[in-house]
Amino acid sequence: MKNFRFVSILLVISFVLTACASQAEPTAEPPTPVTLQLQWVTQAQFAGYYVALDKGWFAEEGIDLTIIPGGPDQAPIDLVVSGTRDFGTALLADLAVAIQTGKPAIGIAQIQQSNGLLLLAKKSSGVESPSDLKGKKVGVWLGNWEAQFDALMTQQGIIAKDFSLVSQGYSMKPFVND
Repeated sequence: MKNFRFVSILLVISFVLTACASQAEPTAEPPTPVTLQLQWVTQAQFAGYYVALDKGWFAEEGIDLTIIPGGPDQAPIDLVVSGTRDFGTALLADLAVAIQTGKPAIGIAQIQQSNGLLLLAKKSSGVESPSDLKGKKVGVWLGNWEAQFDALMTQQGIIAKDFSLVSQGYSMKPFVND
């Protein structure tokens, strides 16, 4: 009887251990697909996103990230608001304008500490200040970039009919070719 009890206990323990060992490990949830729309073509300012993607840091957090380069006349805010993209990069001024016009967007991080946008003109143009833009053709990246330019013009008392606004596009050739 003693042996029967001992063998029975061993059999129960072996069944329990076998049952535990045969269970499959719990499967990790598949990563969540996420899109990030950049406001400009791939360049150094977006290096952090690409480094994190390359090092697998997004994957470690369960994110399957797709980075989509932008370009002139593209509006990442509009793409996010429409649901076409999950996240986007934008200038703070452009986000402020979008929110003021009723677009349901929020800022979740301010990455740059200072603004890198500037206006430039050829020395031969005679343009030395914003007021000198009157009667000139002015190239600006449209679609999501002109908020700061518009604010400057308003601040300087320059109205849209005082200059000709054109899309800058990807290339500096129009500028180089006057």
